[in-house]
Amino acid sequence: KDYFEFLNRKINHVLIDVRVDSQFNCYRFTHALHFPLERFCQKKLNEIIDIISLNHSQDDLETICFICRRGKKSREAVSYLLDQLQNATETKINNVYDVKGGFQEWHETIDPLCPFF
Repeated sequence: KDYFEFLNRKINHVLIDVRVDSQFNCYRFTHALHFPLERFCQKKLNEIIDIISLNHSQDDLETICFICRRGKKSREAVSYLLDQLQNATETKINNVYDVKGGFQEWHETIDPLCPFF
């Protein structure tokens, strides 16, 4: 529900989907950037920002949200990014969020037509 409200308020953000390719290819939010967790956690902050900046404006960079299947991998991504940000001296990223419960929660509480596998 939190992400649904986030979307309704039209807050500038980047949504990063950290699921594996096969899950991402079955269903995704069209505005999501696909960045599987294994690849994401191999990158340094400047590389992450460069990849995000290819498809998003600088205003979007202020808020980063992560989503996965059930919420576990997105929490790991949040933790990894927050660790990277601790050493950052200059970045536009101010807010980092996890879409709690991931697509399973979205399916159960927001959109039952959203496939969950």
